Amino acid sequence: MLPALKNTIQAFTVACKKSFAETLCDDYRFEVNFNIRSLGSRFLFYYKAENSLLITHVLSNRVHILNLSTGKLRGFDHHGTTVRNVQVCDHEIVTGSWDGKVCVTNFDTLLPRLILTENVMGRCPDVAISPNHNYLYSYSYDSDKNPNRKSNTVRRWSMADGELKKVIKLPGIHLSGRRCGSCAAHGNRLYVVSDSGHLHIYHCTMPILIRERNFNDQLQSICMAPDLKMMFIGGAEGNIYQCSLSGKRIKQLYKAHRYDVTNM
Repeated sequence: MLPALKNTIQAFTVACKKSFAETLCDDYRFEVNFNIRSLGSRFLFYYKAENSLLITHVLSNRVHILNLSTGKLRGFDHHGTTVRNVQVCDHEIVTGSWDGKVCVTNFDTLLPRLILTENVMGRCPDVAISPNHNYLYSYSYDSDKNPNRKSNTVRRWSMADGELKKVIKLPGIHLSGRRCGSCAAHGNRLYVVSDSGHLHIYHCTMPILIRERNFNDQLQSICMAPDLKMMFIGGAEGNIYQCSLSGKRIKQLYKAHRYDVTNM
């Protein structure tokens, strides 16, 4: 019986050394359909309170929720096409999609509480939530619905009831064939970057334009770093601009990639 006991201990030791991913693969079979040309994830968000990953796919409208503690996989399909942005606020999942809609979904029940859109609202690549969680900002390409439109649009919605509070038609001429842009909220400021090459800073609740700056680059993404009193802006030429929160000064320019910096 001793050899059998020894083998059991060895097996247990090997199992304990396995990573979560390896353990997960013991119970699930993963297959790849190589006939699909565009494989890959669209967006990834980590929700620390539930130790969960929220994942979207390039070709699917599904939002996957993987609990990293238990391995439980859930999902929902509230959008009509691929989901470009995911966040979690007050235990609700906020998603922006290429279908021109923003959904606010309960994390536990996966039931939608709000579906935010307008008939003239185009694809939505980005959403931002105000620091007090009272408002949600959606960035959209409204020229999808009206080719005569030359600018992108930011909308401010109430997180309480979904009421549309304000529509900001961004200044500048945007590129219909190459769409990019992002928004972020910090303090009482709303920061917006876009393919027009401009950074626009608005007062959140007015909203009035506080500052405009041209970067001579097709700006794609923005990331706030309040502890550093800085923000980082990504462009289509692989550049990352480290700027003051006021937008007055570029502290550093990093050549990070050859092409688009779509997310940070």
